[in-house]
Amino acid sequence: GEQAAVRDLTAAELGDLRIAGTGEWIPTLDEMLALVGGRVPLVLELKHVPGRDAGLAFAVAELLRDYPGPAALMSFEPGLIAEVKAATTGTTAPVVARALAGKWYERMGSRGCSQLR
Repeated sequence: GEQAAVRDLTAAELGDLRIAGTGEWIPTLDEMLALVGGRVPLVLELKHVPGRDAGLAFAVAELLRDYPGPAALMSFEPGLIAEVKAATTGTTAPVVARALAGKWYERMGSRGCSQLR
């Protein structure tokens, strides 16, 4: 097979791939949410890709609005956590985050996340 970084492929291209020679494919988030159907709690980590994060948290939060089960969003990137906070205003979606380095909490506060602990 060909080698490529996941971040360089479209959802359609990822869907065309088959896993380890099986008929299984990489589902979209929407497909995965339908498959799980609220039967188990979900914790979704938003991965930071410099220059490509804009709108990610809003898109994921929109997909989760009608998810029938519990779900939480997490990221180790303060900018994405701030976007998650804005995207989930008025909902009960919890946010999971962890301080990785000394000034992390201050960086979060500067992005409007002073209520996160």
